[in-house]
Amino acid sequence: MLSIGPRTHFRWQKLSSPYFGRIAKPIARVSLKKKSGDWQEFWVEVDSGAAISLFNKSDCDLLGYRLQDGWVCELQGVTGHSIHCYVHNIDMKIGEEVIKAKVAFSDSDKHRLLLGRVDVFDSFEIDLRGKTLDTFFGRDL
Repeated sequence: MLSIGPRTHFRWQKLSSPYFGRIAKPIARVSLKKKSGDWQEFWVEVDSGAAISLFNKSDCDLLGYRLQDGWVCELQGVTGHSIHCYVHNIDMKIGEEVIKAKVAFSDSDKHRLLLGRVDVFDSFEIDLRGKTLDTFFGRDL
């Protein structure tokens, strides 16, 4: 069923690729709640192929959380390589909507930030429009 409530809109960003020239990617602004209670804004790639949202170790530090307080997991990417992570349950805000989301923080700082399916895709109707380069996040009233 289509969302009938308010929707949050993001335009895709055009980025340079060494192989494909300029390509557009669905990028969204999300905020994660810091341990202090304040919100920290991030720009992340909306990735329907990512099981969970993925951030870097330095992001965990910035939020004031202790990396090792999360539960350990190994995430495997499309290439088959694994990345060691710690999963935390954190308040996430997209537009004005706040959800509790599982967020994985890697023990490195060598990857892009991803907005994955777990908790996020369950909470929002996400409309990725490649033809118009628009992304919409909506929730039912």
